[in-house]
Amino acid sequence: MPLDSIDPRSGLFKHKYERSPKISIITDATDIRSIPREIRAIVRDERRVVRGFSEWSNSRGSAEAAFVWLAGERFLEGSASELLKSLHSANRRIFVIVNTPCVKEVPFLTVQPRVFANSASVEYWNFRIRIESAAGPGTRTMVDSSRPVEPWAKLVEAIASEKKTPGGGVEQLVHLWEARDKLPEIIAALVLRNLVAATLQHQGTAKARNFLEIGAKLYPSYAELHYLAGLLAIREHRFGEAFPLLERAKSLAVSFPGSGGENSYRCDWLLGVMAAKVGNDGVAFEHFLSGVKHDPLFEPSLTALLKLRLPCGLIEGNQHVFTQAARRNPDAAGRICEFLITHRAFAAARGIAQTVELDSAQRETTESQLASSAAPSRTAVRTIGIAFEGPFFEYSSIARVNREIARALLSAEEFEVRVETSTAAVHPPHLLPDGEVLIPAIHRRLHQTDLTVRHQWPPDFRRPVTGKLAVILPWEYGGVPRVWIEQIRQNVDELWVPSNFVRGVFIRNGLDPDRVTVIPNGYDPEVFKPEGPSLRPQGSRDFVFLFVGGAIRRKGIDLLFHAYQAAFSINQSVSLILLISGSTGAYQRNSWLADIRAATNSSMFPHFHAIVETIDDAVLSSLYRGCDAFVLPYRGEGFGMPLLEAMACGKAVITTAEGPAKDFCNESSAYLVPASEEMVSDTPPPLGPMVADFTWFEPNFTELVRSLRRVHQNRSEAVAKGQAAANATRHLTWEHVTSQYAGRIRRLCASQ
Repeated sequence: MPLDSIDPRSGLFKHKYERSPKISIITDATDIRSIPREIRAIVRDERRVVRGFSEWSNSRGSAEAAFVWLAGERFLEGSASELLKSLHSANRRIFVIVNTPCVKEVPFLTVQPRVFANSASVEYWNFRIRIESAAGPGTRTMVDSSRPVEPWAKLVEAIASEKKTPGGGVEQLVHLWEARDKLPEIIAALVLRNLVAATLQHQGTAKARNFLEIGAKLYPSYAELHYLAGLLAIREHRFGEAFPLLERAKSLAVSFPGSGGENSYRCDWLLGVMAAKVGNDGVAFEHFLSGVKHDPLFEPSLTALLKLRLPCGLIEGNQHVFTQAARRNPDAAGRICEFLITHRAFAAARGIAQTVELDSAQRETTESQLASSAAPSRTAVRTIGIAFEGPFFEYSSIARVNREIARALLSAEEFEVRVETSTAAVHPPHLLPDGEVLIPAIHRRLHQTDLTVRHQWPPDFRRPVTGKLAVILPWEYGGVPRVWIEQIRQNVDELWVPSNFVRGVFIRNGLDPDRVTVIPNGYDPEVFKPEGPSLRPQGSRDFVFLFVGGAIRRKGIDLLFHAYQAAFSINQSVSLILLISGSTGAYQRNSWLADIRAATNSSMFPHFHAIVETIDDAVLSSLYRGCDAFVLPYRGEGFGMPLLEAMACGKAVITTAEGPAKDFCNESSAYLVPASEEMVSDTPPPLGPMVADFTWFEPNFTELVRSLRRVHQNRSEAVAKGQAAANATRHLTWEHVTSQYAGRIRRLCASQ
C-alpha cells in the first residue's frame, strides 16, 4: 500500500512510498535465528537471506534493498527501524559506524556500508547508527567484488588483521596513512584515529600522543581526537592539560565518526572523573548524570556515579533519571536500587523493583533492603541510632563543627551514627581534619533511628520519618523568621544553640525555654595554642592587627576598615591583615570585598593586606600567633569561632561587648567595645516576616578607634590579656564540648 511521510514539525510532505520495499539480509550467520529479531522482522521471508553482496546483486529477484548483518553483532546506538527509514532514497549505499573492541574505552572504528538500495550509486554517511562487530572475515560479505577495493574496505581489512594478530594490522594502517592524499577525508582521519588505538594497545602512549597532535592540526574539528587526547592526559595524570582538551571536544559538532558521545557524555564522564579525584562530588555527579541519562546507558558514568555519596535531596530530585535508566537497562537495575535505598529514595527503589524484571537474587536483596529500611530491626545490644545531617566535606565553620561532633559520637560505643551529607563534598575527606574517620559512617544503614541531628544552612525543620529531631542553629539577629518558630514548635524536639545570646533571642521570639539548650562551639587545643610556629604575611609592619571573617557588614569589616584609617596614619609602622573567608554562598550578599580591593592601591590608607583564600587550620593558627591583636567588631554573630581560636592562641582580642562574646570574653581577657542594639540596615535575608524587630548591635566607632590605639600603645597590657584569654578558654576544647552533646543526646533519647 502507498505510504506518505510527513514532517511532524512543519506538516510538509517529505517522502512517498508506493509500497513497502522488499528487503534481503546479507549475513555470514549460519543460524538465521542468531540474527536479532528486529532485523529478521524487516525481512519477513527467510528465502531472502543471502551470504554476500555478489549473491544478492546477481540473484536478488524482486528484492530492492539489502541489510548487512554479521554474526555476533549488536546495536550500540540506533535500531533496525532507523535503518529502515534510511531507505526512502532509492539509490543509496548507507555507511554506518562500526566499533570493534580494542583497549578499554578506545575501540577501533570503521565505517561500513550496511544498507544497499537498488544500484546504490549514492553514498550516505549515517553517524547516528553504531554497531559493535568483531571485525572478522565476515566483513567481506559486504564487498562488491566487481569493483576495485575501496578505501573503507582496506581500513576494515587492516583492523581485521590487527584483531587476528596484534601488530599485524599496524603496517597496513601506516601504509594507508602514508597514502592519505588519495583517501576520502573521513577515511584518512579514521586511519589516524585507529593508529592511536593500535599504539595504545601496544603500550605506545608516546606515539599515540604524537598521532593525536598531528590529527589535531590536520582535523581540528574532529571531536574524537580531542576527547582521546583528554583521556590519555587523565590516564597519565596530566589533569591540567586534560580539561581544555575535553572542553574543546564538547564545543565541536560531530563531523567525523567517533566512538559515541565524544563531544558530550564521554567528555562529561572524564570531567566527572577529575572532579571526583579532587573531592568535588557535586560537580562529578552532574557530569556523570549525562551518561546515565543517555540511551543507551554509558556504563562508566553509571559505575562512577554509584560510588559517590551524595545529599539525599539531590538523589530524590533526580530519581526519575535513575528510574528510567533502570527500566531501559534491567542489568543495572539491582545496583541502581541499592544506590537509591542507601540514599533513602525508597519510593523510587520500590517502583523499580515492581516494574523491572530483576533476577531472583537481585529481587530478594532489594526487597530485603526495602523491608529493613521500612521496619528496621533492633540490635541485641542497645545503642542509640543517630542520623547526623549537614555539610561535612568542605572548609566552612558549619562543616568543621559537624566533623568534630560526628568524630566524637563515632568514637562512643553507645552510639550508632549515620553521616548524611546535605551538600555534595567539595574536598576529598583525607584533606580535611577527621575527614577520613567519617567515611565508614557516610549513609550507613542504621538498625534504628532514635534521633536525627541537623546542622546546615538553610536550616531544615522537617520531621524525620522515625525518632526525635534536634536542630543545631546559630543565629545572629534579634528577630527570628516567623515560619521558623512555627516549624520548630511543630517538629523539633530540641533546639541546640551555640551561645546564651542566641538562646535569649529564640525565647524572646516565642520558643519554650525548656526546648532551647546552649552547647557552645569548641577548638582543637593541639592546633590552636600559644606555642607553635607564627606567620606574618610578607611586607607586614612592626605591629599587626588580624581580622578573620566574611567581607560583610554583619562581621563589622567596614567599621574596622574605617576605624583603622582613623586610628593610624599612613606613616605608622602598623598593618591590618584581613583574612576574608567564605567569599561565596551566603557571604556574597551585601559583600564589602569590592570596596576592600578598590582601596588596595590607595595612598590614603595605613598599610593593610587582604587574603582571599581558603586555608587550613595549621596556617590559620600560625596567623593567629603571628599577629599582635585580633579584631572582630561584629554587628551580628551566633558564636564567634575566630574569637575563641585567637584567644586559645594567646592573643588579645578587640570585639563587641554585646552578643555571644559575653559567654567567654570579659575585661580581663579582651577589649570590649560598647554597642547599642539597632535595626539592621542591610537587606534582610529572604526568610519571610520576623516575629520581633530585625536588629543587630552597632559597636561604638569612637571606642573602637580608642581600643585600636590603646592596644598599639600598650603592648605589654595586650600580651597579659592574651595570656589570660588562653587560660579562660580551656574549658571550650572540643573534648569538653562534644561531651555536652553526648550527654544531651542520652537525656533526649532516654524518654523514648
